[in-house]
Order: sequence, then C-alpha cells, then structure tokens
Amino acid sequence: MARFYVQAVRSWLRDHFFKRRKERKEGESAFVENGSKLLEKLIASCNGRSIPIRTFSAQQLHLATNNYSEPQLEYWYKGSLEGRIVLVNRLSDAKILAYLTINDIVISAHMSGHSNVLKPIGCCLDTPCPILVYEFAANAFERPVIHMYIHMHSILLDEHDVPKLSTFLFAVSIPEGETDVKGYQGSRKTRFCAPEFRGSGKVTEKTDVYYFGELLLELLTGEDYSNITRLKIDDGSILVQYIHNRAQGFCINEIVDPTILADGEGGASLQRQLQAVLDLALICTEKDPHRRPTMVDVTKQLRRIERFTEEGEELLGSLQNLKLHQRFEMLLWKIANDILLTEAQKKQKREIEITCCPLCDIENETCLHLFKNCSVVKAAWFSSNWGFCIESLNVNNSFDLIKNLVVPPAHVLPEQVTKEQFVLMAAIIMDYIWRLRNRVMFQNEKVNFQAIPFEISRKL
Repeated sequence: MARFYVQAVRSWLRDHFFKRRKERKEGESAFVENGSKLLEKLIASCNGRSIPIRTFSAQQLHLATNNYSEPQLEYWYKGSLEGRIVLVNRLSDAKILAYLTINDIVISAHMSGHSNVLKPIGCCLDTPCPILVYEFAANAFERPVIHMYIHMHSILLDEHDVPKLSTFLFAVSIPEGETDVKGYQGSRKTRFCAPEFRGSGKVTEKTDVYYFGELLLELLTGEDYSNITRLKIDDGSILVQYIHNRAQGFCINEIVDPTILADGEGGASLQRQLQAVLDLALICTEKDPHRRPTMVDVTKQLRRIERFTEEGEELLGSLQNLKLHQRFEMLLWKIANDILLTEAQKKQKREIEITCCPLCDIENETCLHLFKNCSVVKAAWFSSNWGFCIESLNVNNSFDLIKNLVVPPAHVLPEQVTKEQFVLMAAIIMDYIWRLRNRVMFQNEKVNFQAIPFEISRKL
C-alpha cells in the first residue's frame, strides 16, 4: 500500500512538473510573440514618441483580481494592484483575439491624455490573448482615431459619473494627409456597422458620428442595439432602421425609455429636448456620411439642447397655445434655440472656411441670416398674401425673431389678420425656406426667384 502511495505522489509530481514547465514555455512563447507584435504596432502608430506600457505577469493579475472573482461587466474585473484599485479587461484565451487586444492597448495608450478615455496602466503578455489593465477612474492626440465601437458596452462611468471610453479593439488611426482608412474587415460583416464601411471597407471621422448616433438612440430608447426587448422590431431589422422608418409617424413618448419620463418632471420642455436629441441622432445616422455633422457639431448641438432657458419655456408655452402642426412648432422652437445645423455651425478648420448661405451664397449661414437677412428669404416673406416685410422686425438673434413672430408687435400685424393666421403664415414660410435650403444644399437645386411666390401661395 505504501508503495502505491509513493508511486501516486511521484506520478503527480511528475505531471505537475511537466505541466508547469509546459505552461512556462507557453507563457514565454506568448510573451515573445505578443511583445513583438506590440512593439511593431507601437512603432507604427506613435511616430517614435515614447509611450510607457508596463507589463504584469499572469500570476500578478490572478492575485490582483482574486482569481477574477469580482466581475464588473462582461470581460471586466475589479482588482487591487500595488495599492490601487484597477480594472482588468480579460477577453478570453483565444489566440485569434490577440491582434485586436494589442490594437486596443496601443490606441488607448495613444489617447490616454484625453479626460474621457479610460487610461491604461499596462498589460499581461504571457497569455495567448493579452490581458489589459486600466485605472479604475482615469484621469490629445495628433492623428484622428476612429473608434468603431461607440456603444453602451464601451462606456464606463467613474465614481463621479464621468464617462470613460474604452474598448479600442477595432480602432484605427487615419494616416497623416489622408481622410479615410481601411477598417478591421472582421467587423464589416455585422449588420450594425456604418453603411459606408459595409460598402467600401473604409472609414472616416464621420463613421464614428454614425456610431454615436446609434448610442443616442440606445440612450433614448433604453434598448441595447444588439438585444431589443421593448420595441417591436421585425426580424432582420435594427434599431437605426426602425427609428428612421417611423421618424415621421410617432410621438416621441412612444419610443423614449419610460424611466426617463417616469418622475413626471420636465413637462413639455423635456419632450422638446428629447425630440431635439432624436432629430440629432437621425442626422448622425444618415446613410450618406457627407450629410452627417462632425462630432464637434454634435457636441455643440447637445450643449445648446441642454441650455434651454426659462424664457424658452415661455416661448414654448406660447407656441403650444397656438395649436400649430407639430412639425411647424418644432421648427420654430429649433430656430429660436439655434439648434438647426446651419453652415456656420458646421464650420470646421479648413484652409479656406466656407460657411456661406446656400441660397444667396454671400453671407455666413446663421439661423438669423437664413430666416431673416438672406435676400432670397426676404423675397419669400414678401411673397406672402400680405406682402410682409421681414425687415420690419428689429431683432438681432434667432430667439427674438421667433418671439416677435409668435407674439407679433402691433405695428407688425397686418390689418384684418389674426395672430393665429399670422403665425401660421410665418411657420409655413419658414418651413418652405428650410426645405428649399436643403434641396439646394443636398440636391443641387437652383434657386428660382420666379417660382417662389407661386410655391408659397400654393402652401398658404
């Protein structure tokens, strides 16, 4: 019996020894292979700039996470490393994911100076697929980086609810002097990818605008783009298609996450804000990338939507009392709050800044110019049944313009015309102006001065 136990112990020690030696060799092999790939990627991506990335052993991370016993989200684990709380991102042991994970390390390190990017501490290269280590609450970059995966799954909140962008698996940087770059082809096959990427395999900065639009729709509806549970979406369809197909046919309350409206606060103003965010999401997810705003434009729009004032509440109340068509009401409200994407708002850093009004092609296109000061627009206003002279309104901003149209001064209101009739006329003309502007802008239509009076009278 004693001999049996001795043999069993020897067998176990031998197997354990060979297993440990095999694991050590595999770890060394993985370290060399992953390390060389990481170094190659760093050299190619960072223009010789030093980006320190620490390496940890697999054993260190096992101890730090207590054998990965505290999962925070899928693939994310909380741990303690060298006296501080960290997040450990462990995808799987699949070697096929090694390239994507190394890409994640390099891009996130490259962008780590951004306050809304999760800051990497280091990585473990001993495993077939590298394991990433990030600061638990992270505290720009020379070339534009396309993230390619801006969804709720890739955004974490720190202890102050500050969003931190993570998951740079599919991210690519645009080469200097170029405007597009070939994206990771493996993600091109999914039905959730941007239309231009699916078609050409190339991405631009407008590709991330599309994904951000998807994120806005997720936040508005409370739905996970890959797992729709509340909205009744046909098989084979996706959230973006569903919203675009029904954008003109439903009330905002039908699609908004009920928890947003649950407390009953905000009232009509909140609904207008939600509608404005929905409209922005629809523009961001246009099929044609040229029709999408830039991310700078999107940021400005969101800030305008956030800054709606008490005076704006009063104007909104006046608009609602007039019982205009919802489309007219929303248009006037957007003009008042300066949240229509005119060319002046889309101004970008170019060698020559071109922000001219598409109608007159002379002055910068602001909301005030487009609906009051443009020569084409003045003709449109004068084409009304009452020959209205828009210059009679002495206003210097778009909010006062709408305020004076909704509550017109006595000297402005034509004789035998009620306030309701006047506001309806103004709404129809401004709707016509905006539609004409978009036809000229996106369909290369020429402005026909002779046709303007006929087209407006037909609408009135």
